[in-house]
Amino acid sequence: MLSDRGYVIAEDDLQKSFAQFKEDWMANGQFRYTEIDNKNRQKFQILVEHKDNQSNTIFVSFIEEEKLGVDSIRRLVIYPKMNIVRPFFFMKKEEEIKSGFFCLIDFLKKVEITRGIIVALHDITPFASKVLERLNEALTIETFKQSELMINITKHQLVPKHIVMTEAEKKNLLTKYALKESQLPRIQKLDPVARYFGLKRGQVVKIIRPSETAGRYVTYRLVV
Repeated sequence: MLSDRGYVIAEDDLQKSFAQFKEDWMANGQFRYTEIDNKNRQKFQILVEHKDNQSNTIFVSFIEEEKLGVDSIRRLVIYPKMNIVRPFFFMKKEEEIKSGFFCLIDFLKKVEITRGIIVALHDITPFASKVLERLNEALTIETFKQSELMINITKHQLVPKHIVMTEAEKKNLLTKYALKESQLPRIQKLDPVARYFGLKRGQVVKIIRPSETAGRYVTYRLVV
């Protein structure tokens, strides 16, 4: 998903088989947070840059609890010397946290990261959802259930190809067809494909469908 969004992911990670991933990271169907060493834990948390803009950095953190609650969000901290996001429950000494770690929001502001993804095993609690809504006023925090990421929905045979347009491409499109933004067909921000690409309101996505008569059929949709 990150690669499809344009972020730089190591080729070894992209080519790793599911069987190899399970061998490296899982035991009895669960992530082996407590059994792997610090080095591997740090590698499991993701912090990557966009290939076209190094200032566009995203972090991904995986939550072990059954439900994503406020406590889970509060436990997300990072080790500033290593630029790694990792769960608070890895830290055992309070003085270590105070001296070596900043809270998540302080860190994100410090290194100018404005986007993150939290992956939970199951649902997010209503109160945590409200907390994330407030956080999203300053930055973008997306949440996914682990089951939602088990398959790549964009590869399904019934899902047409989606291409996220740049601002320049959007402007050229509107100029070419003498359209206002409001005249474009719409796609909801919470549409599964829109969520997969992390689309924001105001962005435009190009959708290419096969056509028996024309070979292909192209439409454009505005994210709302």
